[in-house]
Amino acid sequence: AGHIECVKTWCPSRPNAKHGRFECNGGTISEYGDVCRLLCNHGYKVRNGDGFFTCKDAFFEGSGECTEELCPPADYTVIRHALGLDDPGKNCTGWQGHGRTCKIRCQKPFIALGVFRCVYGEYGEVPNCIDPATTFRNEPWVK
Repeated sequence: AGHIECVKTWCPSRPNAKHGRFECNGGTISEYGDVCRLLCNHGYKVRNGDGFFTCKDAFFEGSGECTEELCPPADYTVIRHALGLDDPGKNCTGWQGHGRTCKIRCQKPFIALGVFRCVYGEYGEVPNCIDPATTFRNEPWVK
């Protein structure tokens, strides 16, 4: 009589990711049931799935992709005395990628202080229009 041997199904190639990498359990060869987790580069986030891929029937099944974390168009209308975005050569009216900055223009005599700075999908810094007569003093702390 012939000898029958059962072997675990394996996946000949691991998934690859644009703007990220996969971290997988198991050895250098992925076997049935092994799981790979999608890790995205800075400024990118897993979307369209949970980022987990499992080796099944000779290929990985799962969902998720690394997409850029974007900030919505900068809304200068929420800033008192702002006239608009100061946009020389930049498209500050559209969605902004991580690290992008946009300046504002202020009504006279106000001056712009700070910028809109996109940090991982949110504005981590927001500008202001200040009166040029405003003074900033460094008061020493006294106990």
